[in-house]
Amino acid sequence: MEGSQATPPPMSHSRSWSQWLAATADTAAAAIAAFPVLGVAAMAAWSAFSFIRDVIVARWIHGQHIEAALTSAMFVLLLTMFVWSYSMVVVTSPGHPITKDVESASSTSSQPNAIIGRGDCESEPTLQNFSSGDDLGQVTVQAEVEAMMMESNEGVSLPLQVKRDGTRRFCHKCSRFKPDRSHHCSTCRTCVLKMDHHCPWINNCVGHRNYKFFYLFLLYTLLYCLFIFFTMLRQFLQAMSAMTDSNNTEPVFLPSVNLNWLMLVLLAFVFGVVLTAFLTIHTILLCTNKTTIEALEGPGYLRREDSQSPGRRAGSNRTHIYDVGMRENWRQVMGSRWSDWFVPVHSTLGDGESFPINWKAYRE
Repeated sequence: MEGSQATPPPMSHSRSWSQWLAATADTAAAAIAAFPVLGVAAMAAWSAFSFIRDVIVARWIHGQHIEAALTSAMFVLLLTMFVWSYSMVVVTSPGHPITKDVESASSTSSQPNAIIGRGDCESEPTLQNFSSGDDLGQVTVQAEVEAMMMESNEGVSLPLQVKRDGTRRFCHKCSRFKPDRSHHCSTCRTCVLKMDHHCPWINNCVGHRNYKFFYLFLLYTLLYCLFIFFTMLRQFLQAMSAMTDSNNTEPVFLPSVNLNWLMLVLLAFVFGVVLTAFLTIHTILLCTNKTTIEALEGPGYLRREDSQSPGRRAGSNRTHIYDVGMRENWRQVMGSRWSDWFVPVHSTLGDGESFPINWKAYRE
């Protein structure tokens, strides 16, 4: 009928079927990704039950009340910190770049010799280059960046990490600009601020906002495993020593060495060895202000002081451009107050998009 609006054709069965398959695949992938988290929770519950039954309750029954009380206090403390830090790293977002207005940013970047400031908003300074014919053409980007550093203690407003040709890094999958140290995670399907790695054991990325929780998770899990291993091993060795002592007239408490007991001791030892290696690596990374990606690949291409030139490959990895000293590196992740360092609470400094710079390393 004339003047009537044409109705869209009904959705084809093939399209509906493909959408249903895609939704089903996403649901199945999410369920599978949750298995490691459920596995860690089950392991924690089993280890706690076994330790309480085979060590704490057994000592209390055999009259070792003081030792049972002290063991209980230390065990509850380590278990609480382990579960607390693990829960925080699982539920805390690593941080994602704020979505930018791509069209307005693109129009700005299309201007001759223009460089887009990191914030791309009125509240943050934006640096514009000048054409070669301008009277201010001799002003370098480096001078402008250092001037902004004088005004802001949080870091620079101009991204230093660029593509090979010197242009700003852009994620075509997320349709947004990448701040320094951010990367796209193919598993999470989004860009992550100061991305370290994607960890299947937490079903989450480790990045700017939850790296502290990840580090404390490694620390307290290691202490938890070592405490279980050495406590149960000491109990067993003491019992065996008393049994072989011919002068001993007191009753000997020998723990029930069954398959459950052996599995707990063995897993505590294996996880203790593995976590010692992981904690050592991440302690070095934390104190040198590197992520796992940066340790393997380096900071990539950096903006030249002469902004007219392409990006330059970063120099030797012996000096990192974000390494501003061990103390300041530690404070950036763990917080400015020492009372917050080993407690799983939010205390990480910065916004994850700008960072203090080691200008000596940058100029190398």
